[in-house]
Amino acid sequence: MAVAGGGGWTRWAGAIGLIVAVGGVGVDLFWPQRPLVSGALELLAVACLAAYVTAHFQVIRAAAFGRAARLGLHGGLLLLVFLAVIVLVNVLAVRHNLRWDLSGSGQFSLSPQTVKILKGLDRDVTVTLFVQDLGPTKGVLHALVDSYQQYTRRLTVIYVDPEKRPAVAKQYGVTQYDTVVFESGGQESRVRLLGPEDLDNREQLFTNALIRVLRTEKKRIAFLEGHGEHALDDAGQSGFSAVKEGLEREGYEVVGLSLAQQGSVPEKITALVIGGATKFMAPQEMEAVRGYLNKGGRLLVLADPLTATGIEPLLADWGVTLDQDLVIETSISLFGAGLEMVVARTYSKTHVVTREFSLNTAFPAVRSLRFDAAKASTFSHENLVTTSDKSWGETDLKNQQVEFDRLRDLKGPLVLALAVQTAPPQQGQPPPAPAASTPSSAARLVVFGDSDFATNGFFRLYGNGDLLLNVINWLGADEEAISIRPKEANASPLILSDEQEGIFFWVSVVVMPGAALLAGLVAWQWRRRL
Repeated sequence: MAVAGGGGWTRWAGAIGLIVAVGGVGVDLFWPQRPLVSGALELLAVACLAAYVTAHFQVIRAAAFGRAARLGLHGGLLLLVFLAVIVLVNVLAVRHNLRWDLSGSGQFSLSPQTVKILKGLDRDVTVTLFVQDLGPTKGVLHALVDSYQQYTRRLTVIYVDPEKRPAVAKQYGVTQYDTVVFESGGQESRVRLLGPEDLDNREQLFTNALIRVLRTEKKRIAFLEGHGEHALDDAGQSGFSAVKEGLEREGYEVVGLSLAQQGSVPEKITALVIGGATKFMAPQEMEAVRGYLNKGGRLLVLADPLTATGIEPLLADWGVTLDQDLVIETSISLFGAGLEMVVARTYSKTHVVTREFSLNTAFPAVRSLRFDAAKASTFSHENLVTTSDKSWGETDLKNQQVEFDRLRDLKGPLVLALAVQTAPPQQGQPPPAPAASTPSSAARLVVFGDSDFATNGFFRLYGNGDLLLNVINWLGADEEAISIRPKEANASPLILSDEQEGIFFWVSVVVMPGAALLAGLVAWQWRRRL
């Protein structure tokens, strides 16, 4: 009678069987190395469920063919249809890799620079990540490389656990976890994630490694030395160590150059930078720079106000005039800084350097520039950075009272940075005959009216570093690398008051679950009356 009526321990056999079955599946998923444990649990679950079905067979049979069962069958079919729709949506989402970045800063979206490089890939790249299979780093890096693969099919990703595959790690010379190797066309570039800071900047590190591995040869950027320029190895506020670090991250070789020793600019120099010279150059040095430009060289000049270095005649030959002024901007300012700190946000929308540039740039003290219209037939130019119409160029620098004098000062908007290159011949006209003093068609020149904006103290402020690196990318004919660099991750915590915490608790813990439970009870009572 106990079996027929379903009494005794068999009342709990069904629940015990279900719990043990779930436990067996859990052991199988999370501890696959324990097959005996999972097998024993599954056998016990089968035994319990079989006992429950045997003891309650009559009750189950009556329930299966009753009116409630028919209604239950209808509800079950609806549930199956709903589950099928959910599965179909998930399959489509996985197949088409749909994503939405709902973060306020867009920190889970790739930067424009990364997207541009990925879409422009013309050869295959293999990325091998040496990470621990169950380590926290693998999931973070997997999400990043998965985002990269959305924009290109030329990226192959391989995961290697050095502990499980030591032969592969030895082949690559990898001795530590969290090492990533980029390979393409016989070139190799590596990233080593040393800590939380590197992990936060993972996109920047990965994109720069991708740029390096795609280069067929390493380009060299030379910084002129010996005339009071900012030093590359100076880590202080006025040094250029941040510029050097940024260029090296993008795959350039950065070197110092003394024309007094070398006598000429080496042929393998991709671009020459004169960064904040304060002393005059010797005539032989000026001729060396002139000869470099005439042979198709690329020159970046950062010329501070109130200084003369002897380079002015060379710039004049290219149509560039350095005004003897100090630019004052009143439309936008940096909190706590004086009027001589110019914050610019107007850029050329036709030049590749600034076409997609929208960040502010700050110039601690800057002079204005002008282009000579008479040189327009020889050179083409673009005003890369300009001020607002509420600015002016202060020419009376001895007067402590800063105010616009329409008779003496230069009315804004004013040009802060110019890009110049040799103009192509007009349609229907033959190219000019080459001469020793005629610049090559490949020659490019960029002039800024300030050098301090690129120093360590200001390189990371606003878009200063991005703008400078974009300019050097253009000078080095690396247009594909021109964009805004990957953003750094920043925390955006949700801060609630005591009252808001209370509301959040009652709504999420009490009201919403209670409403769901009440709706279920109402539906159950309604179904019983049918």
